[in-house]
Amino acid sequence: NTSLVLYLFSVFAVCGILLSRDLFNLFVMIEVFSVSMIGLVLLRADHNNALRAFQYLLMNSLAAALLLLGVVLIYRQTGILNLDELIELYQNQDVPGRAMAFIMAALSLKLMLFPLGSWARRLIGARGGAGAAFITMLMPMVFVFDLQKLTALMKSSHVLYLALLALISMFIYLYQLIRWQSTWRADLVFVLNSVFVLVFA
Repeated sequence: NTSLVLYLFSVFAVCGILLSRDLFNLFVMIEVFSVSMIGLVLLRADHNNALRAFQYLLMNSLAAALLLLGVVLIYRQTGILNLDELIELYQNQDVPGRAMAFIMAALSLKLMLFPLGSWARRLIGARGGAGAAFITMLMPMVFVFDLQKLTALMKSSHVLYLALLALISMFIYLYQLIRWQSTWRADLVFVLNSVFVLVFA
């Protein structure tokens, strides 16, 4: 059963994200999760779902490239990818500005904070039944756990940026959720994302 395989892959990726203390392994698990989500979107083989999955793939590829660039810049400067060692190293100095800019941009895309979440509203809202429930529950948790692992490397200005963006996103998506449009599932995901990011910030 294809859907079961995809669900198991996504759960495997979530376990990897939770357990990983290495930046590159974290990147790999994020991509395994994203690929399984694309597969879940494509379970209903029609033109609209294929188009939505392609849009998701494009945006995810951009976020993955930004995240990988940030990881490469950190590794180039330090030769370290272990998060605990990086946190200890950066206690007395700042993480390279360009590296954090790439990582922050990637996280904003992955967390679908406003206005970067607009492209994904129809994609998530289009799913029905168990697939929609699974995607709606899992997506916010996964990317907020990513954020939680990386907050120790951030400066206060980065956290303030995330908090402001999350607050704006929460009010905008909450307004859209109250209007109860056909994309209410996506709005619910984005409200949860925004609340979780705000709490972590």
